[in-house]
Amino acid sequence: MKAKYVCTISQARRIIIATWIASFLLAVPILFVQVQMRVGERVKAYWCVRDWNSKPGWLCHELYMLLLVLVVPACVMAITYTAICWEICRVMKRRYHMTSGKESVPYHVLICSMKVHFGRVWTL
Repeated sequence: MKAKYVCTISQARRIIIATWIASFLLAVPILFVQVQMRVGERVKAYWCVRDWNSKPGWLCHELYMLLLVLVVPACVMAITYTAICWEICRVMKRRYHMTSGKESVPYHVLICSMKVHFGRVWTL
């Protein structure tokens, strides 16, 4: 089976650079909601901790992290798994028609099992 396109070195470089830039930009907001707290008695050191005086800043940052870490990945996974299931169903229908209507596994059993497995993965 032929690949639809070939990944070249220049494309790989662009993807790597874009990934680093996106990672940097997505990590920048933490700089605005943390402060350095001095710790240690003998050896002075600093910890980055929440700026408790800036409650709206922390609320916005927590919402940002909720969206970035939980909601966006969940939506991407739901969309991609739906597309995968859709493609499997389409292939099963095509296979059913190509074999003169003789299916080894009934179509509705396949769909139900896919839904059960999909739900099980999300509850683990």
